[in-house]
Amino acid sequence: MKLKFTLSWTLFCSVLNVFATDEYNLPDSIHQLDNPIEQMELYIQLGDKHEYSDPNKAIYYYQKAFQTGTGFEASRRYQALIPQVEMLKAKSLRYIGIVHSDQGNFQEAIENYTAAQNLLKDLRELYTRQYQDEVDLKIAKVLNNMGVVYSRQGAFGIAKDYYREALDVYTDLSDSTSIAIAYSSLGIAEARQANMAEALSFFQKALEIYSLKGDQEGLAQSFNNIGGIQFQLRNWDEALNLYVQAHDKYQELGHMHRVAAIKGNIGLVYQNMKNFDEARQYLEQSLEERRQLASKSGIVESLNNLGSLYEELGDYAQARQYYSNALNTATEIGDKRIMAIAHINIGKMYSHDRNFALAIDRTNKGYQIASGHNLKFVVRSALDQLTNLYAEINNFRQAYEFSRRHYDVSQEILDEQKARNISELEIEYQARENQQRIEFLEQESELNALQLKQSRTLVIVLALVSLVGLIMTVFVFIFIKQRNKIQLLKQEKEARSLIRKTDNDLKAIMKTHAHGMILLDNELNVISFNKLAEQWAKSFLGETLQENKSLVNYSNPLVNELQTQALYETLKGNSMELEKKIQVNGKTHYYKFFANPVFDDDDNYIQSLSLMIEDITQRRTTQDKIMSDLREKETLIKEIHQRAGLTSTHISGLPLRGPCARSA
Repeated sequence: MKLKFTLSWTLFCSVLNVFATDEYNLPDSIHQLDNPIEQMELYIQLGDKHEYSDPNKAIYYYQKAFQTGTGFEASRRYQALIPQVEMLKAKSLRYIGIVHSDQGNFQEAIENYTAAQNLLKDLRELYTRQYQDEVDLKIAKVLNNMGVVYSRQGAFGIAKDYYREALDVYTDLSDSTSIAIAYSSLGIAEARQANMAEALSFFQKALEIYSLKGDQEGLAQSFNNIGGIQFQLRNWDEALNLYVQAHDKYQELGHMHRVAAIKGNIGLVYQNMKNFDEARQYLEQSLEERRQLASKSGIVESLNNLGSLYEELGDYAQARQYYSNALNTATEIGDKRIMAIAHINIGKMYSHDRNFALAIDRTNKGYQIASGHNLKFVVRSALDQLTNLYAEINNFRQAYEFSRRHYDVSQEILDEQKARNISELEIEYQARENQQRIEFLEQESELNALQLKQSRTLVIVLALVSLVGLIMTVFVFIFIKQRNKIQLLKQEKEARSLIRKTDNDLKAIMKTHAHGMILLDNELNVISFNKLAEQWAKSFLGETLQENKSLVNYSNPLVNELQTQALYETLKGNSMELEKKIQVNGKTHYYKFFANPVFDDDDNYIQSLSLMIEDITQRRTTQDKIMSDLREKETLIKEIHQRAGLTSTHISGLPLRGPCARSA
């Protein structure tokens, strides 16, 4: 049976008063307490106080709580405290993991989460079902925390596996609030993968639970999350309305850290709406409130946001100052990722001022930090910036070297993403296979039960009068017919629902895709397209894309080439990639076209084609310029060598003039 221990208010206040007068005397005061539970809880509360203002100190106090529990030797008097001590040890490890995760120390976070999980699993085996439920709840929280770490690293498939595992535990425990938290976590992971339809669905499920429970904090978080989706979809008015609702609820609850964060979000919305005065006002308020709260991680975020605002306004000196302040604060809390990004941003500001030496120096520093901590996305950004900077000062060999490294890192990222996608597809396949097996067994069980019921009915009917048997036969026939009709209607409803969901998902994906997208049926009729594809067609085909119109009817040489060189091959089941140089109004454009077949569920036939259109003009222009300059320099070097050889031959043919000749 679980025992509960509560500090008396007098004791609690006396210990906090000691802390208020002399912070470093508090550990000695804690050691004066007899009860280890009280000691550990006070260490944890002290760590909570420093979580935002001084993460390293917070970790120190959480570790002190864990060490207190580890050094606890249970006497007969405190024998009953062992479960609580072990629970608080796990809590200390989890909180250490959270601080490391917020700082970007992902390996350390996972190590502490794993240790907490193992501790809880060992504890779970020792106690009854009632106590196991409480332990299971804490294990699920650890799983959710681990999902957050992998989501922040971009490993969304692994993150979602942890979120779903936590969701299963919450569902078994019927903990609706925790279920809503898991839905929110899944929504965030889907949003970071640009799966906006799925993300919105999870956020709405969480919102429904919070609404039913009247959970104001959950409602505020849901408004903020859904506002983020609208922000990504560039629906600025909807995003602003949701952020304001979230801000007001957090204000009522007194959650000032959240209030400051939401003000930053509102400022970003106004920035995208080009209302720079309002944007600056909200971003500065967010920064000031975070400074008052001593939230250093929040201060870094606000400083970066203000730097971005002033960069857009063209005030590069002010932007550089904000980025420098962000760097200083990130250095204080040891956030290597933000430090690297800040150096790169400062370098970009120097490049705007044409101070390329400092720009290269700062960008190199960011590159070195990111490389040393395997921050591949930041490394890729730094390499791209270094390529452009060296090209600006005509050091094309160095520019080419960084361009090559940029390509290698991009391929590594792409390969990792492909591996994650393959792993995720395998997991999804196994899940579907298990679900189908379960459904089959359920259907078989239902069928056996139905057959048994019909057999019993038949025996009774045969024992009755023939007339009653005839009536029953007619009744069974009508019943089966009605049941089949209901089943067909149910299947039809499910199919229509699936079609609507698929259609909505497809539209959301095409709408938010970074490149032009055209979906064609297997007769090359246009099914759907996004705005980028529509703009491309107007600019380079001189025609307007229309749904249900076949590409065959577009009398354009470029369309004909796409058909003959890519689409017809794709109809045979092959993915095709095609690069084209297009001249329009005296300007040269380069485009890449990717054509892929879309098979039916059984992979028996091609039901549609997808055509992706990517503008690679800037990339090709930069590469061509670099290669052209390299060829010019190589030609110049050859000419210098040839001239040097000619001069040497000419000199060797002159007559020698010795002392005798000179005296004559």
